[in-house]
Amino acid sequence: ELLYFFPYKSQYGAQGVIYSKVQQVFAISRIESLQYLSSISLAAVLFALFVVYREIYGSRFSFIFLLSLAGSPWIVAFARNLYWSAFLWFLPAFFAAVLYLTKAKLNRLLLFAAISFSVFLKSLCGYEYLSTIVIFACSVFVIAPYFDSAQPDPRADLRTAFLVLCACVAGFIFALLIHANM
Repeated sequence: ELLYFFPYKSQYGAQGVIYSKVQQVFAISRIESLQYLSSISLAAVLFALFVVYREIYGSRFSFIFLLSLAGSPWIVAFARNLYWSAFLWFLPAFFAAVLYLTKAKLNRLLLFAAISFSVFLKSLCGYEYLSTIVIFACSVFVIAPYFDSAQPDPRADLRTAFLVLCACVAGFIFALLIHANM
């Protein structure tokens, strides 16, 4: 019996394009290999977030963060899923956390672009959880000042949170424009 596949026009489906190219380039013959790649990507992003959060919030918070995600049955179950590509859920937050620590102007501009691109890529893979992903990316600028004993003026952090929000919205709009063409 022949199977027929039809495009799912409610989203672009970038994960299918990306995993297909990875499969072709590396001559991967088993779906499990792509699932390992997805799991490893999520683990790498979560570990990178752990490292950056340790710098921002301290060891206790970062360990609780990592353990709560690593112990979450939802995160673990979705880690290998090629459709969800769960590492994309956390990528904007990682870039935002690095942005929080970065002072050099050029590096900050590059990080804003990375945040926007990561939301763009996530949007091309699907619009699920997008509001939560954006809030998570902005949250470091709202929460981290409370962990700073010097208690700096929060206005600069709130302005940066707004700029991160704008970068996220820009990434979403670019993806929406591509999707609208479909």
